[in-house]
Amino acid sequence: MTLISLNDSAWASFFELDSHVHWIRLGLLKEVANPLAGLWNNFLRVSALRKAIRKSNPQVVISFIETMNVLTLAAIRDLNIPIIISERTDPAKHRIGAVWNCLRTLLYPSACRLVVICNNNQAFFKPLLAERVCTIPNPIFPPPAVQGETPFLPQRPFVIAAGRLSHEKGHDLLIRAFARLGDNHSDWNLLILGEGSQRSELERLVFEFRLGERVFLPGRVKNPYDYYLKADLFVLPSRYEGFGNVLGEAMVCGMPVVAANCSPGVAEVVQDGVNGLLAEPDDVDSLTVAMDNLMSDIDRRASLGEQARLTSERFSLDSVMTLWENLIRELTTI
Repeated sequence: MTLISLNDSAWASFFELDSHVHWIRLGLLKEVANPLAGLWNNFLRVSALRKAIRKSNPQVVISFIETMNVLTLAAIRDLNIPIIISERTDPAKHRIGAVWNCLRTLLYPSACRLVVICNNNQAFFKPLLAERVCTIPNPIFPPPAVQGETPFLPQRPFVIAAGRLSHEKGHDLLIRAFARLGDNHSDWNLLILGEGSQRSELERLVFEFRLGERVFLPGRVKNPYDYYLKADLFVLPSRYEGFGNVLGEAMVCGMPVVAANCSPGVAEVVQDGVNGLLAEPDDVDSLTVAMDNLMSDIDRRASLGEQARLTSERFSLDSVMTLWENLIRELTTI
């Protein structure tokens, strides 16, 4: 397997790569000063990608994320190599800009297959690729057999959330909802794992609501399972999601979950009242009510947590990888 990325050798992989993976880093992931420079940089990316792909002589090319899909489709034109492209978020809500959207419309029909993350996302691309759109969810890894160390944990009981500290993840909504629950649940704390551009805004909210001793933002962690297994409630407050990997990770740990019903992928994982609770997206009132419901009822948390663990088994690594292997085999034996 050859892995091609746009970053350079100064970047280290956040996860350990298998020794059999040959990683080619093109060194073309740089910021540009103006649209003309951006156009030239993307021309260089397409050229470098084409050269690297031809040199690796692949049986099949798999590309992830919309802009990279466009660049890769442009790079392999006329090379007669099967290509699978994949979108891993909700295309109806995730904006990529007018130019990229036009290029997507122009180039996506040349792909052999487009993989989306949930069934409801197929309709968005049917006009472009007809029956060549298929669904493969993200796998959910089970928690490790041996737990690692957690440098910091708030006192229990505590709510946990995880994801980039960015607008679409809705952590600001979670802090506002948690602040409203202060009088009824003053013994609860809140832990938000992740890092991102909205950190200062979230810290301002914590200060504004005088929650400095109850809300904690420790940053990115290597193994979130160590934290999930010690928490009492997981909340996904996102404004939109593709699949919500962190949601699945929490569920496989047997955690009760509250999730904003923000995208089709979330609704395919969480059945309201069966294996979790769904709240209205971008709605602090709805999120507050759902959190209060579970924070007030330890027995219901236990019941929903057990159902969450059972539901998550259909997203096991073996199940998901079988879908990928079947798709690759289909294209390489035509």
